[in-house]
Amino acid sequence: MSNKPRKDRPLRRALFTRLGRLFTGKSAHPDSGLFLLFNHAVIGGADFVHLRITRAVADLKPTVLFTLNTSPQPLAPQFAALAHVEQPGLAIKGHTGRYYRIGQLAARINRCDRPVVLGGHSRLFYELLPLLRRDARCVDLVHAMATLEHLSLPYAHLLTQRVFISAKVRDEYAALYDRAGLDPALKSRMTVIENCVDVPEAAPAKDAGPLRVLFVGRGAPEKRLHLVGRIAAECRRRGLPVEFDLVGDCEPVVDAADRPACRFAGMLSGPDAIAPFYDRAQVLLLTSSMEGFPLVVQEAMARAVVPVCTDVGGMARHVLPGSTGVLLPPNDEAAVVTAGVQALTELATDRARLARLAAGAFARAAEHFGPRQFLESWRRVLARG
Repeated sequence: MSNKPRKDRPLRRALFTRLGRLFTGKSAHPDSGLFLLFNHAVIGGADFVHLRITRAVADLKPTVLFTLNTSPQPLAPQFAALAHVEQPGLAIKGHTGRYYRIGQLAARINRCDRPVVLGGHSRLFYELLPLLRRDARCVDLVHAMATLEHLSLPYAHLLTQRVFISAKVRDEYAALYDRAGLDPALKSRMTVIENCVDVPEAAPAKDAGPLRVLFVGRGAPEKRLHLVGRIAAECRRRGLPVEFDLVGDCEPVVDAADRPACRFAGMLSGPDAIAPFYDRAQVLLLTSSMEGFPLVVQEAMARAVVPVCTDVGGMARHVLPGSTGVLLPPNDEAAVVTAGVQALTELATDRARLARLAAGAFARAAEHFGPRQFLESWRRVLARG
């Protein structure tokens, strides 16, 4: 399902939403009153964050609803081990079926006493909000700009709380509220909960030899993987002792001429499968045009991998030049490639600097990325009144 605005049909929406509320029937599963609406369960940073949130409240017996027509859903079994999982998106066909299904879900949630509903990257969550009972606690999780921010604005007053993964994204939304003329008091409902990762007690030792550069992520347009390919190809042309490993659906997105400079691991099933790549790598390279604060940066820093990333989203809070990593210019693609090649050249030839940045990255991760605060914060946010 696209996140682009749909042409609404108010009368049809009202009719079929009402019918859905009238004919919802009884759920085969006894709902606890805690509902987590996520877009899907594919292999992505946001999906692993959603999984960790689900784990934080698993004892509260949440119901997880995946609301996009995405198949396959490789992380769905891991969610199912923690919560009751349904995929209502797979049953929605066309506008009419969508309106009817939204009405059904609203009636189901409203039968619960003081329900709590979390939306993460889910368009359906926002369309559901006006139908929920007034004492429902409604929370959304915002990973980055350029996803659902404009769609969500008309529903801001219905949200009990908005959670952002970085202060930078929160501030961007606050500015968006000001431009839209929303009530300034709504900004008091904003809070920041940074993502977390498991940080080992000691940094893993790195092998000597060529500088090992890692990319982990999806082949989405905003990741600008073609720039990773160009940087790899230029390093190879210069004869630099640098090797590139790309994890994810990357190969089709890298230009064919640049692929010989890269090794493609393909899609991996989860953190345990990706961990060996972090343990071998010395540098994480991200050339994104937009981000919140990516989970892959936290995972890399927790394994003493130096982040070399474009200065977008919340990167600058933890990627500190000269201390924990290297920031690349964010916009001009040629400048990204030039700066990326220069940074890797310096790290490949100055191993003392590489070691200092790796130690700084690991120390920063140990101080800021541990799971305790994340778990406690999310349990408070999702507590029923």
